[in-house]
Amino acid sequence: MQINQLVKQAANTWKLEELCVDLSNTKQICQNSRRKLSLTGKENDCLCGLLCELSVQQIANLLKINYGGLRVELSRGLYRYIEELYVQKNYQAEITARQIPLGLEELGYKRIEPPLNEERASFRIVLEFSQIDIQQLEYWSDKLKQIPGNASMRLERIERNSIVLVFNSTQAGIEQIQALFRSGELTELLGVPVQDVRVESAQEVAMEAEEQIPYYSSINLFEWLQNNFVEATQAGWQTIAEIFSITTLSPAFRSNAVQRAKEIQLGDRTLALILDLEVLQNQQISIFIGVYPLSKETYLPEDLKIVVFFDSGEPLEFPVNDNLQGFSQEILFSPEEQFSVQVTSGDDSVTEDFVI
Repeated sequence: MQINQLVKQAANTWKLEELCVDLSNTKQICQNSRRKLSLTGKENDCLCGLLCELSVQQIANLLKINYGGLRVELSRGLYRYIEELYVQKNYQAEITARQIPLGLEELGYKRIEPPLNEERASFRIVLEFSQIDIQQLEYWSDKLKQIPGNASMRLERIERNSIVLVFNSTQAGIEQIQALFRSGELTELLGVPVQDVRVESAQEVAMEAEEQIPYYSSINLFEWLQNNFVEATQAGWQTIAEIFSITTLSPAFRSNAVQRAKEIQLGDRTLALILDLEVLQNQQISIFIGVYPLSKETYLPEDLKIVVFFDSGEPLEFPVNDNLQGFSQEILFSPEEQFSVQVTSGDDSVTEDFVI
């Protein structure tokens, strides 16, 4: 099953839009945020997987991300939002992949009859924008999901020849977005000129039959070793010089290694996640994983932890302890191995998935 088919199945069987609205509200409570929040693309896809009774391993396989990292990510995110929803509705149940569909069904989120007036469709937004990365995608998606009728909206694909984003949402939600486009308010909301908004034609919808890899899927580090950084750049990875260009700190790594850095946000702290790769003579890949403060910060959070999850075996946890000016750790990997790096401080965490 492909992801777009999974979402359609979930929308036909469950009150997906209503559930996404309620979980967005509980997410805001769990994260103690003053601003309105929405489920991320990954959270939305995982929710649909759970509603269709997939195991966490099956969801990880479908989304092409690491199982160990996803399991922890769910426990720190989506599972907490569902637990808070249960609290609000005075309902008690076990929070596991197997039990969640049963609990949400008891709370009335499962449809008794086929959906009426909730037809879903694909639509495209054409933006006047030169470059795009995952952070920008999440920002735009979050803004669009806050428009009524679009809480369960999903980014289906990005057309690389131009900045054309193809989403799937409810028909009512699409009409709201089209109205904002005609009035000029959509450009103001997204912070970028919007050139066009229209529902996809039958021929364009047929393209969905081809498998679309999620934009948050694992980063292929083998491409880095081949000096191909197109995917990395789109995912927000830059050179170390680009990331640290506005700071006095410039961490030193191996001069003959392949290196990229990515800006990550943990609460109000801005940090840099760095990967330094080198192929050894025995064909193992040596990777230094580093985390360093960015912007005006000079030290890492005292409670910062780095956890590396593997497809097999126990995860490795590295507390920063006294290395508050910057932290790095070497780990050896085998070709084609998958792993996740999770950086955590308090209730905030960021997970990045990789495959070699």
